[in-house]
Amino acid sequence: MTEGTQGPEETEEAPSPSVVRVSPYDAATGRILGVWTMPASLLDIQRDPFYPEEVNGATHYIDVATGQLLERPPLDLQVSKTELVADGEDVVTVTGVPGGCSVVTPAGHFIVDDGVVEFATIHKGSHRLFFDTFPERPAEAIVHAH
Repeated sequence: MTEGTQGPEETEEAPSPSVVRVSPYDAATGRILGVWTMPASLLDIQRDPFYPEEVNGATHYIDVATGQLLERPPLDLQVSKTELVADGEDVVTVTGVPGGCSVVTPAGHFIVDDGVVEFATIHKGSHRLFFDTFPERPAEAIVHAH
């Protein structure tokens, strides 16, 4: 552009719509399903239930009866020991496991119905046992076999 000339006219930008972040949740359980980012103007037409703020589903859930945001309680597991002999006979016992809890071990995936998980191995090393139930927070136990 040379001196004395004018550049293109400035154009007015349209105002950006108000954007909000909300957390949809399962209507039956209250489990947080993620986070939506959307124009605020669309909130009134949403059919799925949502909490009006961004929420971390790993730490919180919604009480479906009241709509209240609650902290997920810890999973209260009792682990008999964290070390065992890798002989296939020495056993680590985990109690306090809620019925219906999903458990993933090196041996596979299981659903607990009696409140107890027993773990034995012939493989040396560290083994992770993952526990997932709702509304409690997921937990894990690490067992060292030698």
